[in-house]
Amino acid sequence: MTPRSARRWGRRLLDLVGYAAGLFVAAVSLIAPVSVATGSGLAGVKVGLFLAGVACVGYATVLWWPSRSESDPAATPSRSGRDGRPTGFEALLDRVPPWRWLRVDPHGRFHRGTKLYAAAALLFGASFLLEAVFGVGV
Repeated sequence: MTPRSARRWGRRLLDLVGYAAGLFVAAVSLIAPVSVATGSGLAGVKVGLFLAGVACVGYATVLWWPSRSESDPAATPSRSGRDGRPTGFEALLDRVPPWRWLRVDPHGRFHRGTKLYAAAALLFGASFLLEAVFGVGV
């Protein structure tokens, strides 16, 4: 692996981690106040994180689902489904440091479905830690 390709992969991985962390922070900032307002506390946060993870896996699966043209052998497949423009959430994260200084080629980013799977793993992991390590809702 050349140093240039290693830097490119490093930037792609940082973009992936940033997306997953940003989605995690957004989910917690929405779930925690609702859980406190309903009187559920940390048990509600744990359940909310789990449900957000399920929603992320479901949406990521829909994004990765092949379109009809991709199942046609005569059609030119386009696995990414991207035209190079960042989504609204990606554009928001691109304005936040340190990702503001990270230059990632728009066509070199991981697929949104992959980023959502990473975010789901983070959400499931946090829900599991709340239950298994901290004993919330056991």
